[in-house]
Amino acid sequence: MRHSLRNVGMVALLLFLFLPSPAFAFVPRAGENVAFSQTIQDDLYIAGGTVTVTGTVDGDVTAAGGTVTVMGRVSGALLAAGGTVEIGGAVGRSIRAAGGTVRLGATAGTDAVLAGGNVTVAETARIGRDLVVGGGTVRITGTVGRNALVGGGNVVVGGSVQGDVDVQADHVVVLSTARIAGRLRYAAGGPAEIQSGAQISGGIERVAAVRPGMREVSARRSRFRWLWRLGEWLGLLAFGLVVFALLPRIPGGVLNEIRARFGASLLTGFVVLAAAPAAAIVLLISIVGIPLAVTLVLLWLLTCYAGQLVVATWLGERVLRAVRGGSAPSVSWTLVEGVTILVILYAVPFLGWLVRLVAVMTGLGAIWLAVWRSTRSPAPSAAA
Repeated sequence: MRHSLRNVGMVALLLFLFLPSPAFAFVPRAGENVAFSQTIQDDLYIAGGTVTVTGTVDGDVTAAGGTVTVMGRVSGALLAAGGTVEIGGAVGRSIRAAGGTVRLGATAGTDAVLAGGNVTVAETARIGRDLVVGGGTVRITGTVGRNALVGGGNVVVGGSVQGDVDVQADHVVVLSTARIAGRLRYAAGGPAEIQSGAQISGGIERVAAVRPGMREVSARRSRFRWLWRLGEWLGLLAFGLVVFALLPRIPGGVLNEIRARFGASLLTGFVVLAAAPAAAIVLLISIVGIPLAVTLVLLWLLTCYAGQLVVATWLGERVLRAVRGGSAPSVSWTLVEGVTILVILYAVPFLGWLVRLVAVMTGLGAIWLAVWRSTRSPAPSAAA
């Protein structure tokens, strides 16, 4: 039974990783420190602890890592996520970036969507159409071709915007260098600080930050969110303890993938996360492929959830080893510690969804890499 499930999983994995379709064509790069400086005519998927892209990509770029730096030329779209993300050079289409710190100094052919704890749109940034930003601290001094939609704690606007600027923040500052061709609409805890010299052609409008009755709704949502977090913590912990008790050998092999190949796990997880639904849709076209499509989706959902447990265990292990001075903690305690840390990080505004995405992708990739390596190991010889 174990071999049958493993074989089904590998067939599903091979189908959506190597299905001959132009949508799945890409060049992968992964490792602890990955630098890409070549010129390619294809999409680039790159992940690692430190990621640097200085080459020319005639296609899309997807980059993820602890520190992500993109300074090359990209003809297509750019998707970047990491602890620190810095984007320069030129991007032909849209830019999507999220991280603890995000700095954009590039030229974007169409739109830019940015999210992070600290987001900067530098003077060198040129955005062809719209800008959407969410962050704890947001500073915009670049050029926006159309409109800007901004949300954050502290927002500073000092660049050129050819359309309207809509801001919702605790504090809003418009620098003397700001040139807004349309209207400035803002909702804030106090009046916006408009410095002398700022030009706002369409006028200024302050709107109510909270509509009547919304405070009660917000309070109810806040209580619901904490109950949801508690339920998520209990669910992950219970599921993990049961799985690790029934299958004690599994965590070790999957954890080794994260320990030794974190970047490869992250990249594999991204590919699996994106490609599995597409492969299932392709399989559903034929009646024969329906059972395999259902199996693929179930395996995908199961490993997406279980992947968080793997990352939680790895995270808890690192924390407990640091506290205990290198002694090996039990799997149960590492799971409890790691799940607690993950659920707390999930609740952090602006960054929680990014932590969840990285955890799911890394754990998902580690599981599938472990399954792949188990099929490559030589089978034990039968007794004569």
